[in-house]
Amino acid sequence: MQNWVANTILKRRTGIDTADIVDMTVPMPMKPTVNDSFKTICFMVLPLLMMVAWVPMVYRTTYRITQEKQLKTKESMFMMGLKPFPYWLSWFTYYLIGTTIISILMFVTLLPVFYTVGRGILFVQIFLYGLNLFGIILAVQSLFTNARNSAVVAVTVNLLMFIACLLG
Repeated sequence: MQNWVANTILKRRTGIDTADIVDMTVPMPMKPTVNDSFKTICFMVLPLLMMVAWVPMVYRTTYRITQEKQLKTKESMFMMGLKPFPYWLSWFTYYLIGTTIISILMFVTLLPVFYTVGRGILFVQIFLYGLNLFGIILAVQSLFTNARNSAVVAVTVNLLMFIACLLG
């Protein structure tokens, strides 16, 4: 459209009906691409690896938090003067340490496979996925009083997130 307007202005100003501006594009040289089927398979397997890596941590944390509620340990600590903020901060710190260790191990393991992905992006993705599961743990443990049931449901929600990742 811009070339058509420019040609019209040129023809009217010069008075020459054959005046024309040639619109030409020069393609940029591109590197050859390689279709790497292994990389495609790895990107499909990565959500499964991430889901499986956090199953023990999710199960254990959910079980322990709900077990404190089940055995009334949490209420006795509150009666002795413990405030809710330090209580939940201690659980978050416990989970944060475990998530950091799992994230570092997964990062070191996956780095040779995903060498073209930025290192920081890969680590942040793994780490934030682990922290995301803490919110799910808190939501699930608040719905149950039986420790084993809540832990199983938390792991099931983690599995459902994996299935949603595959479908989405």
